[in-house]
This record gives sequence, C-alpha cells and structure tokens, in this order.
Amino acid sequence: GGSGARPAAAMAAPFPPEEFTETVAAPGGFISSVVKAAPAEEHESKRGEVIFHEETKLTTKMTKLRKQTLDKNREFKRQTDALEARRQRVEARMAQEVADREVNFDELRAALEATLAEFDADYSGRSATMFASLQRDAVDPIA
Repeated sequence: GGSGARPAAAMAAPFPPEEFTETVAAPGGFISSVVKAAPAEEHESKRGEVIFHEETKLTTKMTKLRKQTLDKNREFKRQTDALEARRQRVEARMAQEVADREVNFDELRAALEATLAEFDADYSGRSATMFASLQRDAVDPIA
C-alpha cells in the first residue's frame, strides 16, 4: 500500500500534449481521444547517412545544372542577338540595293526613251525625205 501520495515526477499532466493525442471514431461509435505514447528515444536511422549523401549530391548536381543552363541561355541569347544584327544588316543592304535598282531603272528608262525619241525623229525625218523624193520623181506607191 502506501500513503496514497505520489511523487511529483510520477504525476501525469492533466492533458497530454497535442502531438501525442489522436481523435478516433469507431464506425457507428462515439468519438474518443486516444493518447499515444511518445517515442522512447530518438534513434538514428540506418539510411540517414545515405539520404544525407544523396541530398548533398542532388544539391551539387542542381547547382551544376543551373550553372550549365544559365551558360546555355547566355550563349543562346548571344547567338540570337548576332542573328538579329545580321538580319538587320541584310535588310538594310537589300533596301539600299532596291533604291539603287530604282535609280538605275530610272536612268535606263530615261536613256532608252531618249534613244527611241532620237530614232523616231531620225526615222520620221528619213521617211518624210524618202516620200518627198518619191512624190517629186512621180513614183507610184506600191499597190
């Protein structure tokens, strides 16, 4: 027996901590709270070292992959910028060539029109002279 008095260490707290309390309900029954015992001691997992090692490897790989991705993105940006600059140079050169072509065509057209006008004037003059000489010589036109 005993005096009925318990030592202070043996006295349980009126409510267990929430982390060890679980509310359950049996099918068709009442809801009740169940207190689970706390783990007796934290023991080290057998896989803890392997998990830590793999996590470290993954972190290292992720850092390396990020650096590679950033390097690839920089190179891609450099290449696309170079292509854009090249496209702009080609476009400017083509615009200049079109303008030069238009000037050349205008010069050619003016020279051709001048040559045709000169030819027409010369031909008309010769034809008029020839017809005048035929009429003067009284040659009948070809029938």
